[in-house]
Order: sequence, then C-alpha cells, then structure tokens
Amino acid sequence: MLPRCSGFILAATCILAGCSSEPVSVRQAKAICMEPARKAGSPTGSIGVGVDSDSGFFSNLSLELSGDYLAGRDPDKVFEECVIERSGQFPDRSYSEIVVDG
Repeated sequence: MLPRCSGFILAATCILAGCSSEPVSVRQAKAICMEPARKAGSPTGSIGVGVDSDSGFFSNLSLELSGDYLAGRDPDKVFEECVIERSGQFPDRSYSEIVVDG
C-alpha cells in the first residue's frame, strides 16, 4: 500500500524534473531542448578578464559539464528524447540538422 503523501511526492518530483501535465508544441519543445542538446555535445563556460578602479585586475572562469556530456550521450538523442517528452511528438529535424542549417 502506498503512503498518503505519494501523490504530493509524485507532483513535487514532476515539478522538479520539469514535467508538465500539458504538452507544448513541437516548435516550443525544439526551442527548449536546444540547450540540453548543446550541453550534451561539449562543455560550456565562460572566461572574463578586466580592470576596475577598486581592486585592479580581475578574472573569472566558469566551466559547466552536463551529466549527458559526462555520460557520453549523443546530442541528437538527447534532443529527440527531450522533444518527445515535452511535446509527445518526434521533432521534424535532428539537432545536428538544425545546428548546421542555422
């Protein structure tokens, strides 16, 4: 028998995982899913250097490695699964095709 709070736990898990009870259009899903696919293909990050009047020179470095990248997942597969999960339909083009065509 499931505990009484299982519905709440399921809803909270779904919200945290980015689930939605209503699917979005394939177009919206493709726009949303570009970022996870890009992150699956390579590390992302930024580097900055500069000077300010208070502390002089400064620099910063940020590097992000997604779980999909670390697992070696194919960005096309990440994109396809994401679009299907969000829209309930297959994308009309692969991530690679979209990136190449712009």
